Amino acid sequence: MADAKSREGETLKGKYRLDRLLGSGGMGDVYRARNVLVDREVAIKMLHRHLIHNPEAVGRFMREARAANAVQHRNIVDVLDIDTDDHGRPFIVQEYLEGT
Repeated sequence: MADAKSREGETLKGKYRLDRLLGSGGMGDVYRARNVLVDREVAIKMLHRHLIHNPEAVGRFMREARAANAVQHRNIVDVLDIDTDDHGRPFIVQEYLEGT
């Protein structure tokens, strides 16, 4: 998680500012972030850096993003964007919901 925390404060693609690491899992790190162009809070899931050269892991990550985007339901957060950072690391931008 130390590697992930070092990304806090960075801006992806000139519009997504990574504000706070929310957690890490087997595939990636999740951040609370802000789309600074439209002043909207979002959640960003980034594939772990050590997995970006693993085609199977990248494929699974992208399939997850497409599957989540295909489901529209009021109880499921929307996928807002899918992209890669300047180092080729894929990320998924979703609605941010405050947890309790």
